[in-house]
Amino acid sequence: MADERLLAAADLLRSHYGRLDLDLYRDGWVGLVRFLLERQFSPSKFAKVWPEIEASWIVAVEEVARGTRGDLLEFLQPYGGNATSVAVLHRLAVWWQEQVDRGQTPFEAGTSHLESAWSELAAHDRTWITRVFCVIGGLQKYPLTRASWRVACRHRWLSWHDESDEIPEFFEQGLRDSPIELGQFAEWMMQVGDDYCGSKPKCTQCPLQPLLGPNGICEPDE
Repeated sequence: MADERLLAAADLLRSHYGRLDLDLYRDGWVGLVRFLLERQFSPSKFAKVWPEIEASWIVAVEEVARGTRGDLLEFLQPYGGNATSVAVLHRLAVWWQEQVDRGQTPFEAGTSHLESAWSELAAHDRTWITRVFCVIGGLQKYPLTRASWRVACRHRWLSWHDESDEIPEFFEQGLRDSPIELGQFAEWMMQVGDDYCGSKPKCTQCPLQPLLGPNGICEPDE
């Protein structure tokens, strides 16, 4: 059964941020590149650099897979790309091209295939790979980030003392039988965490403030 707290949070986050157009990121390799890079820049910066990037060689997955991380970093650094995003993008390009060479369509090859691919790739960068496979592949794997972890603990949905592997499971189970896409919810949670739930929370401005209990937020020293 879906967790009512998460459903209430989804309603508030949808009202505040609007529904994400996930289909935009499911438009082949170009959509994946957009998803990764869009989350590195401010909206105004991304709007400025994306037309140039979209017209470049990195939207051709075979070229990215054939090239080196150094090539990719050299191209993306002037736009603000960093070593982490470059490493993730290159690994995904190699994996993507391998699927194409086998006659498979990436992210449409079935859950069991995506589970094994996710497990292999996530060993290198669990958070970003999980975000990609969750949002673009629809895999029921919740990407653990400090932002969404803080939101959940401060609202007492989770304890600050929970093991790290228990945290994604809470969201995966809580939304399993709901109409809310896990990837949609995860991106909302990361956004609200970044915007309002940093080291000094901005509860009075946060869209999730109505879900706080009578005792207010829970902090790690409680």
